[in-house]
Order: sequence, then structure tokens, then C-alpha cells
Amino acid sequence: MKTVKKIFVGIVVFLVVLVIVSFFLPSKVHVERSIVMNVEPEVAFNQVNNLKNWEQWSPWDKLDPTMGKKYEGPEAGANAKFSWDSKNRNVMKGSMLIKDSKPNESIGIELTMSDMDQASMANFKFEKADKGTKVTWNMDMDMGMNPAHKYAGLFMDKLIGPDFEKGLKDLKEIAEKLPPPSHFPDDYMKVITTTVPQQSLLMVHLKCHGNEISKNLGEAYGKIGAYAGKNKANMANAPMAIYQHWENDNYEFDAACAFDKKLPTSGDVKAGEIKAGNVVMTNYYGSYDKIGKAHEVIKEYLKANNKKTRGDSWEVYANDPMSEKDTMKWHTQIYYPVD
Repeated sequence: MKTVKKIFVGIVVFLVVLVIVSFFLPSKVHVERSIVMNVEPEVAFNQVNNLKNWEQWSPWDKLDPTMGKKYEGPEAGANAKFSWDSKNRNVMKGSMLIKDSKPNESIGIELTMSDMDQASMANFKFEKADKGTKVTWNMDMDMGMNPAHKYAGLFMDKLIGPDFEKGLKDLKEIAEKLPPPSHFPDDYMKVITTTVPQQSLLMVHLKCHGNEISKNLGEAYGKIGAYAGKNKANMANAPMAIYQHWENDNYEFDAACAFDKKLPTSGDVKAGEIKAGNVVMTNYYGSYDKIGKAHEVIKEYLKANNKKTRGDSWEVYANDPMSEKDTMKWHTQIYYPVD
């Protein structure tokens, strides 16, 4: 009897010690894993930002393919929600809600589980790396003051960490098979038939090699701007260039600007005009050294549709490359007058 009593007392003492020790255990748990993917941040971000995509790479989705699923809110981004219900004890019942979504940078997800006292926060970070994008998946959990939960928190990294590793590995495999994202707007090199109004121009005629175009245009626009300023004329459109001839990297063209009133010729600055009429045009986005392909697209369209040009083509530089450093955002409108 004394032996049984000693065992009982020993168990009680052991439990009391466990409880006392639990007060010194951390209640906060952080689990984190990372992987580098050979893709642009946008590709990896889009896979995580749309909760329906998780079916392809989530480590838990594969544990119970028959689980009940429900999607609410927007298809992707903030306020998108996914709820599930499973009889698998490793999956159980819960929900995910995207609380915060910063394009191509980070995603914050609130995770609620049926066996947890409060929600946990999972976060994804997308950072440029030498060989692509570093994707970091972490989760922060508050185990509360329950001694059993706090002890369980000691093993969370080993329990959840491998799931994060598997999920990231599968995400990497899927993302690297996807085509690179298109950075161009929907109107990129789409040929449009439209009309233009009459425009009064001031022009400076130029002949130069291709690598001298930017420098010469800048100087010519300076002359045009100074002359227009003296005569209180306001620009009616973005700067343009009207091309008469180009061959073997030799170009002949007019640097031109449209103004709200007609001014006479003065020295190098000539008066000119664009007549009102029909045109075909396209929008090109990118550095100027590859703009020739946009002209080829228009020429192919003209040939296919049996259209004849009635004058010189021109380019309108819709934004300033000096203020927009991203060459992919340089916008040029290309016009060909037609009958």
C-alpha cells in the first residue's frame, strides 16, 4: 500500500513539476521555411494569392482528396476565404482568410482550426534572389497558457516544418513549369484603325545613325520648345518623330511637336502639319531599339488588308524616358496614314 501511495505521490509531484515548468515555456511558436524558385516573383505570388491554386501544391490537401471545400469572397487577394471539413484527424476542420496581399511582395493569411483556441497567422514573403525568387513561408501561433498546449509547441517546428518544405517544393515545381508573365498591356502591338484630327506642328529635320537618334531628338525638342515658349504656344500632344526614310541604320526624319496654334517657320524650326484623316496605329511598350518589330506588325496588317499609305509614318512618345526608368513601360504610339 505504501508503494502505491509513493507512486501516486510521485505522479502528482511530476505533474506539478510539469505544470510549474510550463509557466517558463514560451507560448509563442514560430515555424519558417524558405526555398528559391527560378521564376519571377509575380509567378510564385499568383500561385499563393489564389486559394484555389493551393489544391495543386498544399501538403494537407493531398492528405484527404475527399474533404469538403468551400470558397468565399474574391477569387484572389484580400478577403478571399477557403473553408474545409475533413474526417482525417491530420486535416480536421478549419478555414484560411487572406488578410493582407501586397502584389509580388507578401501575403498574410489568418488560419483558424477547430482544435485551436485562437487563429494563427501564416505569412508568405517573395524576395528577388540571384537565381529567381526566394519564397518564405512562416506561421506564428499562440499556444496560450494551457500546459499541454505549451509542451506541444516545443514540437511544432518538427511537426509542421516538413509540411512547409514539401509544400514549397511542390509549389516550386509547379511555378517553374508555368510560362513567364506578360508585362505588356492588352493593347500591346494590336493594330487599330482610327482617325486623327488636324495638327499644327513645329519640326526640326534630322539625319543621323540609329545610336544618335535620342541625342538629336533631345536637342531638336529643345529648339522647338524655346521657339514655342517665346510665342506662347502650348503643346497639344506628346513629342513625336515623323520618319521619311531609314536604311542600314541611317535615318531621315523630323523631330516634331503639335501646338495649340500655328506658328511660322523660324530658322531650323519649320512649320508643318498632320492632316486629319484615317490611320492605322499600334501601341508599343519597351525600349526604342526594338521598336522596328511594331512597324513590321503594321506593315503586315496593311498588306493583309490591302491598305495603301498616303504619307509618312510617325511615332508619338507618350511618356518621358527620363522620368520613367523602367524601359518596359516606355510607351510609343505608332501611326500610318491610310486612304
